Amino acid sequence: MSIINSIFEPVIGEICWNVNHGVGSSLTFEFGEPHFKVIRQPFVSKSKKARSIRLSARRIVHIVGDWHLWIWSCDWRFFLNDRFIGDSESNKNELKQIALNLDGQALVDVNVIDAGITVFKFDLGGRL
Repeated sequence: MSIINSIFEPVIGEICWNVNHGVGSSLTFEFGEPHFKVIRQPFVSKSKKARSIRLSARRIVHIVGDWHLWIWSCDWRFFLNDRFIGDSESNKNELKQIALNLDGQALVDVNVIDAGITVFKFDLGGRL
């Protein structure tokens, strides 16, 4: 078993959820059981601006999985049932659609073909 396969072994067969297009070409995926994660606790703002006071009084909570995959700062292409859907250069609406197509698919294989080329295969025909 390769190092890559051993790293991804816990998520093979897991359904990805909360797939999102982030900044630029980034895609994020959650796998496994959901958990609450407190990102920031409320604090007392020293600012006199109403907006700063209001924002500082908020607690920020995210739901995260046991595992998080972040595709970041790279060129990628997405295929669904061997049909090209879009890539890292697609427009914002297409990128959101790609994330929706990936959401709910189970990761079935991760294959490093060459330095810098990795293929992620999903059970419902997705390939990234």
